[in-house]
Amino acid sequence: MQQDLEAMVSRLNDIQEITNLMGRYEFLTTANMFTETVDLFAKSVPQKIEIGPLGVWDGMDAAWRCFHGFHNWTSKIGVPVEGQMMQHTLATPVVEVAGDGRTAKGVWMSPGHEARVLGGKLTALWVWGAYGEDFIKEDGRWKIRNHHVYLNIITPFHVPWTAEKPGDAGDIGDIFPPGLPDEYKPDRPSTYTWMYSPSAVMELVPVPPAPHDTYEETTDYVQ
Repeated sequence: MQQDLEAMVSRLNDIQEITNLMGRYEFLTTANMFTETVDLFAKSVPQKIEIGPLGVWDGMDAAWRCFHGFHNWTSKIGVPVEGQMMQHTLATPVVEVAGDGRTAKGVWMSPGHEARVLGGKLTALWVWGAYGEDFIKEDGRWKIRNHHVYLNIITPFHVPWTAEKPGDAGDIGDIFPPGLPDEYKPDRPSTYTWMYSPSAVMELVPVPPAPHDTYEETTDYVQ
């Protein structure tokens, strides 16, 4: 009985620490503190980072190239930082810690809004989606191993997401500003590019994690 209670308390503590980790991620990115965001990611294993239709960053330095590189450039180096805002929230969490306590998985829905320079003009946007996250415990602290941002809608605030738009629903325009160094660009195309359109059928993606005993690469939220 005592061992069961200790295991339950340990698992609840792990879930709280993971919740705080994701909360820190949101506060740092809202403040355009992308270089500091890199510290939230794993150092002992390669990272995989997929952001909507933008692509996938792979490798031991994926978080550095994606956040310190790409996000800094698209938010305050390649464009004016004044007026830029990227604010996303975390809702409806489902977090499962592996039975061995070494890894964990979690999903969140994420309503959000942004102000971004698109086509040379500061544009107000609704940006809603979800997160699929794989975590690993390093030196007693939880870190993000894989980070997948599933984008459901991106639309100017005055345009309903039910409006018919020309082209692909996943086309997010010229978010890659001129001069973005090649080393900051994604390594490969996105593995999942579904986005809402009036003809779309909703899908159970990301799939909430189930109880599990240990890490399985085949269940990574970024493949």
